[in-house]
Parts: sequence; C-alpha cells; structure tokens
Amino acid sequence: MLKLSTNKYGVITLDEKRIRSVIEKLIFDVVDKKSLIKIDFDIKKGSLKKVEIFLDKNSDISIEDQKMLYNQIMFMLLMHFGISNSLVIFSYEN
Repeated sequence: MLKLSTNKYGVITLDEKRIRSVIEKLIFDVVDKKSLIKIDFDIKKGSLKKVEIFLDKNSDISIEDQKMLYNQIMFMLLMHFGISNSLVIFSYEN
C-alpha cells in the first residue's frame, strides 16, 4: 500500500494496482503489449521512491517517445496522486 497523505482523521492509501494500470495505459499508447515485461515499484515507509519499467530490448521505442512517456508518467503521478519525488527508470531486457 502506498500512503498518499496523512491528516488528523487518518491516512489515505492507494493500492499499487491502480498506479500500475494507469502506467500500463500510458505505455501501451507507445509500445505494444508484448514489449512490456513488468513494472516494479520501490515503496519505502509508504512512499513511492522508484518506478522501474522493464521493456524488451527489441521494443520499438525511440528516445523521443521514451522522453514523452517519462514526462507523461511524471505528470500523471503528480496530478492524479500528488507524488512528485519518485524516479522513473526504463530498463531493457531479453
């Protein structure tokens, strides 16, 4: 569970499945489904520290598309979930 905010009445948390589904929609606008291997989240003390996206090394994604996807993910994290201090890393594997 990811902690989004805390106030005197309690804590607002979010299941990482929701973030994963939104990120997958953004990725699938750029690459096909079989190019995505997995998405890993590094959550420490209820805070999202890192999003690592594993793509097939033969995926057809240009540097410009990767930059655009990075910006879209960062914007989505900030605007939808209020998360502004996390890393987004693209890794390419077999």
